[in-house]
Amino acid sequence: MMTLLIRAHQGDWGGAQLSDVEAVARSAAASFGAFHENESVAIALEPTASEDGLPRTHSALSPSGEFVIELNVRGNLWSQLAFQFAHEFCHVLADPRTWKEDGFAWIEEALCETASLFALRSMAKGWAIEPPYPNWRDYCSSLADYEAERTSDTARRLPPGLPLSSWLADHLTFLEAEPYRRDDNTIIATELLPVFERDRAAWRAVRFLHTWPRSSVAPFADFMNGWAMACPAECHHVVESIVVLLGVGNDR
Repeated sequence: MMTLLIRAHQGDWGGAQLSDVEAVARSAAASFGAFHENESVAIALEPTASEDGLPRTHSALSPSGEFVIELNVRGNLWSQLAFQFAHEFCHVLADPRTWKEDGFAWIEEALCETASLFALRSMAKGWAIEPPYPNWRDYCSSLADYEAERTSDTARRLPPGLPLSSWLADHLTFLEAEPYRRDDNTIIATELLPVFERDRAAWRAVRFLHTWPRSSVAPFADFMNGWAMACPAECHHVVESIVVLLGVGNDR
């Protein structure tokens, strides 16, 4: 059985109980089918130094071998906590020790925004049936509402009738220069979401995003081709589905 260890460190969580912070994070992480049964992962959660600090995943493991995630949520804002944690959990899947802030960094940021929406949707359904605590059952609607709020703004949606591939052709240069364009990340995430909702094990493909040598000056099509080739056979279809949505060539 897969072992997931999540530990919240003492700090300014705005009065939220550490056990509750851990329960939300575990519920979000359980949404993903990214690990095999014989694997284990340990994550340490820390509050950012201030509420203005950006959530982040450290690029090195803790001395005890944990991935370290900082979140800026204060208080019992479980939807926001789940959203932030799921984004950073996706960075854990890709392995922050291999992160490269080059012209391809935007695809990981888009995948991490996809992870946030994915977790909120999954948790909204799951908490309606079996929440971490019985008195949290009614919170399922807040999780769903938070996801809807993130995707309802017209700035975060494709114009009607415009395919993602056409939109990306006009925005790729901007994303390559600035991967943290959150509205654009969300537009891509909303379109990628069905790939992962069809099969939660599709998240395993993200674990191979940086496991191959790449050139920062290669075309994006080469990057996608390299990612597909690095994946095990059962994950090839995941990258191929993303390639089709993004409208990039794949000469594999």
